[in-house]
Amino acid sequence: MFRSRVAKPCVSLRVRILRLEGLEDRRLLAAFDLGDYERINNVQQLATSIVDRDWSGVAYYQDSAGDEFIFAISNDVERIEKYALDGSGADGSNSLQQVALVNFDDTEGITWMGGDHFAVIEEGSGDISIFTITSSTTSIDKMSLASSDVIELTGTDSQNLPDNDHGLEGLTFVDGDPETTSDDIFYIVKEETTGSGATEGKMGVYKVERSNGNTTEFLTDFSGVPAGVDIEDLADIHYANGSLFLLSEKGDEEVVRYDIADEAFDSGVFTDVQGDAEGLSLRPDGFEMFVVADNNPPDYRRHRLVDDIADFDGDGGLDADDIDLLYDEVFGRMNPPNNYDLTNDGTVDQVDVDFLVLTMLGTYYGDHDLDGDVDIDDLNTVRNNFGMPNAGWADGDFDGDETVDIDDLNTVRNNFGAGGESAMMGRPTGDEALTQYFIVEYAGRADDFAAYIAPLVAAETDQYDGSGTTTTLVDAAATTSVDDDLWFEILESIQSSVTV
Repeated sequence: MFRSRVAKPCVSLRVRILRLEGLEDRRLLAAFDLGDYERINNVQQLATSIVDRDWSGVAYYQDSAGDEFIFAISNDVERIEKYALDGSGADGSNSLQQVALVNFDDTEGITWMGGDHFAVIEEGSGDISIFTITSSTTSIDKMSLASSDVIELTGTDSQNLPDNDHGLEGLTFVDGDPETTSDDIFYIVKEETTGSGATEGKMGVYKVERSNGNTTEFLTDFSGVPAGVDIEDLADIHYANGSLFLLSEKGDEEVVRYDIADEAFDSGVFTDVQGDAEGLSLRPDGFEMFVVADNNPPDYRRHRLVDDIADFDGDGGLDADDIDLLYDEVFGRMNPPNNYDLTNDGTVDQVDVDFLVLTMLGTYYGDHDLDGDVDIDDLNTVRNNFGMPNAGWADGDFDGDETVDIDDLNTVRNNFGAGGESAMMGRPTGDEALTQYFIVEYAGRADDFAAYIAPLVAAETDQYDGSGTTTTLVDAAATTSVDDDLWFEILESIQSSVTV
């Protein structure tokens, strides 16, 4: 659909601090081929006081404030260390947090269970241990854990999971029911082992159900691996959206995906894996992948989905035009052929737009210029273009209805102040931020503010009474059908705080 638009900037791919709860239910990962990831961080040495740096696992973590980190675990010196997503620590010699693991034996993997809860797997003891890590945690003693939080794995010789559990390498968590722990599920991987008797066995993937007495169920023997996929050994595992992502550490070191329901492997693989890779984790939305290595720099690599999967106009970058094209598809307007179903749930809808705007572009609704925040420039754009037909995102149409209207105005109001310094410094957003801005900007100039705000008041009033006649603050204030009086509250704040 043709639109008359202002010029739009083309922005590079970036990520904002984003609360991810619920995104794992949208099957986002199924939309992507593993080849769509590209490396964005390559850290030769993670800052740590551990000399040998035998990293054996990694887990993505998001705290209650929405800040994102990774936790890396080592198996030479049993310890967990916390880093920013780019691999940076507190300084060049240490991590953001160190947690000593006392009475643990050869910790090989770690997984985030949600909240502040984590689980680790030990190759030496063959146990899965569950515990809590807060910002003040410095050590965890296995002997102090409740018996219900230490899972002793059981298997049979035919499963190649012997009693001493030789070869256990990684684990991942699936929350069967958020209201109870009885339905918790872990998937674990066992590497190929050699030797005699009980220690010999092939690699495998196992399912551990706490509700079933922690008994393991053999999941796959890798007999259905497609041609060209080289899985010679297993180092770690990560669950997301019905699929298991498996890290192979020998032969062609790579990440492969296994669909649990279909009991099938994808033919695509991810091969940009450093030597001796040991740990694998992904963000819940699948937008980033994290890999750590065992005493073989680079210690850490961070990968991100490339943006061409949503570059619908093929101009080499993500911008407002791509949002408009996606909205055209959502509303059934004419469009060039493309795969618009970014979440691969079988429907092109608002969920796909959310993923493009919030995750891939890393910004907020109301950010017309895609500069990562919602500010006065965005409000001015909506104000100046109010009522514009054939409008697009860059014009201030944030809901895709091709008109800049009261809904778009309220989007800017509700998100005003989001992003930029506000996100980093904990400043208010929404109506409070908007009020503060105008009080400062129009101090001593209440009449100028009244002139600025008049079209917005008229727009809101007309939305409610349909008269189309309200043009002044006085008229609007006298209109009883106006349900939303934010602008009047702002005006009163200015008039009461400055001398006109």
